[in-house]
Amino acid sequence: MREGRRFILGFLLLVTLALSCSSNIPLVYADAVETSSGEAEAVVDATGEVQVKEPESPKEDDDSAAAAEAVAQAVARKSEAVAREAEAEAIAAKAEAEAAAAKAAAEVVDEVEEAKDEFAGGVTASAKSKAMAFADKAKEVTPEQLKKVAAGALGIWGVAAGAGWVMNNLGGAEE
Repeated sequence: MREGRRFILGFLLLVTLALSCSSNIPLVYADAVETSSGEAEAVVDATGEVQVKEPESPKEDDDSAAAAEAVAQAVARKSEAVAREAEAEAIAAKAEAEAAAAKAAAEVVDEVEEAKDEFAGGVTASAKSKAMAFADKAKEVTPEQLKKVAAGALGIWGVAAGAGWVMNNLGGAEE
């Protein structure tokens, strides 16, 4: 029982560590950098490092207000697209992790049931072998030994009955 509990707790610890390792912490950090710097573009490379790229500032012309507004809209659309993509990746990763955890939990349950059946089979075999040994000894009893055992049992019963009679009649129950 104790080993099974330790195994399940160890398995849950491993599942927790796997889920925390597969989370998108660098991507969340990249979103935080992007929102704090305003118009910067944050990219997470394959190693998990965040690289922030500052966009080039547009040249100030007569239409600088319109250009700034167009750039702001483009940046907003880009950030929304990146956020949607990151959210989709996070959902997919979470679904994969949950599927893996469910599969692993099913395997653990199967292993625990198999171990329980093996234990019950071992106990049954042990009890059966002890019972067979007792039955074999009972088959070897001779009629003379059987008479001695019956006489001893009758004598023990007689002594117990006599002690009970003495206690009831002479025991001193004062009324």
